[in-house]
Parts: sequence; C-alpha cells; structure tokens
Amino acid sequence: MAPENPPAFPQAVSVADSGEKVCSGDFVGGEGMKLRDYFAAHAIASFSSAEAWAALKDDAVARGMEIPEVLARAVYEIADALLVERTKGGR
Repeated sequence: MAPENPPAFPQAVSVADSGEKVCSGDFVGGEGMKLRDYFAAHAIASFSSAEAWAALKDDAVARGMEIPEVLARAVYEIADALLVERTKGGR
C-alpha cells in the first residue's frame, strides 16, 4: 500500500451550497504540490557535494543510466522513505 501523500501546502476548503469546493484563502488552483514532491525537492540539496556527485556518476555508469535519471530516482526514494516514516508518527 502506498503511503499517504497529502498536499505539501494544504488550503482550507469549504463546500458552497452549489457543491463547489471553495478555498477560503487567496490560493487559486488545484491542491498544488504534493508532500512527496516537496520532500524530493529538498532531498536534492543532500547531493550538492562533490562526493555525492561522484557517487551519482559511479551509480549512473554502473546502471547504464544518465546522472539526472539516477538523481531523480534517488530523491524520490528518499521522499518515499520519509512518507513511510511520517506514518509511523516519528517513532
């Protein structure tokens, strides 16, 4: 089962008499970024050192992949692990 992936920046929404969802703030649009994407965006910073880039390059070569593809997979693996831990209540 996939872990819960709520909006990263939830908005207070109410339902109008017409059944339409109405946001009570100035936010206009859909739910926006999901928490998984937010975690992944922040995980990229952990790969900013020269050592991390060298490891990414080695991993990419070993897998026959490009560095951006390996990086994208890695940050989403981190994000998924954070979502799983989040469901455990920080224990």
